[in-house]
Amino acid sequence: MIEPYLEKIYSGQWDYDRVIDELYNRTSKELLSGFEKGYGKEFFSEDWTIQDNRLLSRIQNNIFAFSGAKSYSEVQELRVAVYENGKLTSKADFRQRARMINQTYNDTYLEVERELVMKSGTEGSRWLDIEDSKDTHPYLEYVTMKDDRVRPEHAALDGIILPVDDPFWNSYYPPNGYRCRCTTRKRTEREYDRRLQNGAPPPDSEEAQQRAGKVVAKPFRHNVGKSEIFERDGHPYFKANKDAKALQLSAVKNYGMKPVKDIYNREQNLSSYKGSIKDIEGFN
Repeated sequence: MIEPYLEKIYSGQWDYDRVIDELYNRTSKELLSGFEKGYGKEFFSEDWTIQDNRLLSRIQNNIFAFSGAKSYSEVQELRVAVYENGKLTSKADFRQRARMINQTYNDTYLEVERELVMKSGTEGSRWLDIEDSKDTHPYLEYVTMKDDRVRPEHAALDGIILPVDDPFWNSYYPPNGYRCRCTTRKRTEREYDRRLQNGAPPPDSEEAQQRAGKVVAKPFRHNVGKSEIFERDGHPYFKANKDAKALQLSAVKNYGMKPVKDIYNREQNLSSYKGSIKDIEGFN
């Protein structure tokens, strides 16, 4: 994938602010397909709603920006690999280093990133259902898998139960880390009352936020049903250098990346959608 570009990177002919199209296209497609798989609903299917559309629109832009920032970060690392201790390396050594860098970014990292996006798709879809049913299920409980794989930091959050509209869920709704398996369970008023009667009262909002603030890393303090997956002010890819934000945050505009409707090419499915989308140009 990167072989055709190594000569120009090695010689310094590759533009400083340019990314490799194949890299960000592959990353964006892998992540978008992971999001769709986790979401549990085919993009633009017959049961697609305006709420689904709003969430996907936000996530697709985030994924495109992330993919551009990641590709940019990899190119910068490839540039650094041209030298060792301030001296130009041989072409053979550079190619070996470049292949290792590419494998790390596009195999190791991408696998973990896709898992996060897939989980975010699942939890993002669940949040829409949580919001839709909060009149009958006004409470939400934080739930771990309760097995020996649960990290202690997340076990500390297990059992927290708060109103759906509590600010806790704006920052600590799962996933709360890479390969996090935590989820939530909707609770009725009766179930909440029963919980209060049958054991020690769960922490209130302030205590829950203090507890979570000690164990959840800042890049994960959000709600994937309301915000982005990859924080633009927190992820290392967006900090590749001082120009990264200006170059990457508008990936669709800067790099001509296609919207998800074009990548998936499912125009025919829009005809059955009864929400605000009337034609292929309605999704942006």
